[in-house]
Amino acid sequence: MNLRNRDFFRNLDVLEEALQKECQVRFTYNQMRPDGTLQPVPFGIRQQGGWLVHPFDLVYTNCQYYLIASVESYRNLRHFRIDHMTEVTLLPDSPRRPLGEIEGYEGQKRLDLEQYIREHLMMYGGETLDVKMVGTEKLSRYLWDNFGESVQVERTDPETGQVWFTVRLSQAAACQFARQYATECTVLAPESIRRQLAEDFRQAAMRYQEEKKTI
Repeated sequence: MNLRNRDFFRNLDVLEEALQKECQVRFTYNQMRPDGTLQPVPFGIRQQGGWLVHPFDLVYTNCQYYLIASVESYRNLRHFRIDHMTEVTLLPDSPRRPLGEIEGYEGQKRLDLEQYIREHLMMYGGETLDVKMVGTEKLSRYLWDNFGESVQVERTDPETGQVWFTVRLSQAAACQFARQYATECTVLAPESIRRQLAEDFRQAAMRYQEEKKTI
């Protein structure tokens, strides 16, 4: 976390109060410059008065604190790093929308944090979808650690140890998992992720095939 942000602990206090009162908050969301200072993200700059969100929970994962919330103008969930927030303002007269009105959470009253974290591996955001993969025997040892009970194993090959499985992830999370275990797994579907990975690996191969430049 970026402890250069002097608002960090105040941010936590305000967000916890918002969760207790079930009300909205407004804040400026920033990105990190190379020197460690914060700069408002381009989308945030276009939001007059800052980001207006409906907060649903706080989570600590990957050594970072996140707010899980729904942006006022959308009906989905996303997350924000708390150490990237400034000017967090409580809006006690603006009630939070019910979780059941969020796409994919119809009828639910409480957010399942464990499920959210598993579907947004390493806190990569975006809409979730079913991703089909095949992995080596070595990869199969890490499936439970990464996905727990949410992974659906379709079949295994007793001779090679290969495993075919489906897991629900955001596209960004699926791509990151496939990159991390590039030598151990292959994405079978959806095709959009296969195309993205093919282009990513092509670009990476080109960089490594270039002659090393003298610094």
